[in-house]
Amino acid sequence: MTTGYHSVTETCRLLKVRPHTLRYWEKEFDLKVKRNSAGRRIYSDNQLEKLRLVHRLIREEKLTVKGARRKLALMAAPRQQSLDLEDGHQQLLWVRKELIAIRGLLVPEEKPTAPERGASGVLGQLKQPGRKGRPKRPRPPKR
Repeated sequence: MTTGYHSVTETCRLLKVRPHTLRYWEKEFDLKVKRNSAGRRIYSDNQLEKLRLVHRLIREEKLTVKGARRKLALMAAPRQQSLDLEDGHQQLLWVRKELIAIRGLLVPEEKPTAPERGASGVLGQLKQPGRKGRPKRPRPPKR
């Protein structure tokens, strides 16, 4: 690819967008645009390719600017992301093992016990010892 530069007019014509859209994308996608001797913005071939990609993501794939930014970031460093995921998985396994060990120190394993006979509270009201059949339900208060 050559290292040519393109004017705003030419870039707008190639991408079929208006100049204010280019300025907006410059700001949102952090493009460092150079200026010619007259002070007008010019785009390099690399920047033009990035703008084409942005155009495709926003106009054809119907992504938001935020979504397009995320997708560009994923496209820029897919290898780094997979390494981060592997490291993150290993860290989670280590944290899980440590938490299980801490839980064992704090709460020794106990077997659940049956409620005591004559227990007070809701269970004591519902199940009365020695009574067969349906449990007695508490009556609502009279008005």
